[in-house]
Amino acid sequence: MKPSLLVSIITLSIFFTILVAKSSSAAPTRVTKELVDRVCPKTRNPELCRNILIQYTGSPLFPHPLARFNALALAQATTTGRQIWDLYKHMSRYRSELKTRFHISWQKYSVATKYLKEVNANLQGGINYVTSAKSHASLAMSAAQSGDLKLSANQQHVPANIAAGSRRFQELCSILIVLCDEQVN
Repeated sequence: MKPSLLVSIITLSIFFTILVAKSSSAAPTRVTKELVDRVCPKTRNPELCRNILIQYTGSPLFPHPLARFNALALAQATTTGRQIWDLYKHMSRYRSELKTRFHISWQKYSVATKYLKEVNANLQGGINYVTSAKSHASLAMSAAQSGDLKLSANQQHVPANIAAGSRRFQELCSILIVLCDEQVN
């Protein structure tokens, strides 16, 4: 056998070995009762995590459960942002400091919504984009927290519907981040 042919065969075998190892490491994690019991306590709302995730027992964690939690978080960010906008829109111009806070908070929720749309695009890109999805989900959560802090600064009362919507959004994002982390590891 010629040395160049032998080198080609060895190179190809190494390439295929790496390819097989890479593809097997990117296999979706399956949803099991053990997985639910292990990951849900790491979230901000373990009960919500369990109630939704248990429906997917036996199926891969990617793409459907991850996409479901992202869709729920996106819907919650949109709803909370809309509630903030409605209050902002109806505020008197004489309450300019408070109106500015509502406007900034609404902008932060708009940014969070954009990040969650990126999560959706990452999830559509395939299992190898889950790490990027996790990063965008973290950025969305951070943006919304920043808006919440701005809204509640020097204010004794945040409207109950906005506070509840914000809390639910944070819970959904925490679940999404933990599940992405589980899929990656």
